[in-house]
Amino acid sequence: MSCADKPGPPEAPSISDVTKTGCVVAWQPPKEDGGSPVTGYHVERCIAKTDRWLKISKGAVTELKFTVTDLVKGTEYQFRISAENKVGVGSPSSPCPPFVAKDAFSKSSSHSHSHVLFYRFEANRFSIFLN
Repeated sequence: MSCADKPGPPEAPSISDVTKTGCVVAWQPPKEDGGSPVTGYHVERCIAKTDRWLKISKGAVTELKFTVTDLVKGTEYQFRISAENKVGVGSPSSPCPPFVAKDAFSKSSSHSHSHVLFYRFEANRFSIFLN
């Protein structure tokens, strides 16, 4: 007979579709589920260079992504994710690298003919995907 435990932390989340007021946070399941299936995830954010993490998901999120719609333009953010199973909520992931809530290009930008499909922050690497 084995006892279940809380799940391990997921990998650090990736961020895409960054605007001045929102973004999409995505992640992968944790490597360890604690012996019980993961039932949901909790999304937290903080203003970069602070350690005040705020839970922003109302209850557990069942998908592997979460759309954030209440960012403040020009503010630098980080996000982290915790997995939950029947035993409880596990330790949080490492945070994503800091990013600033802003539109990709202003209308006066010289890149007015390019359209940003999304940003991706992974393993201290920043990528911009253009069409």
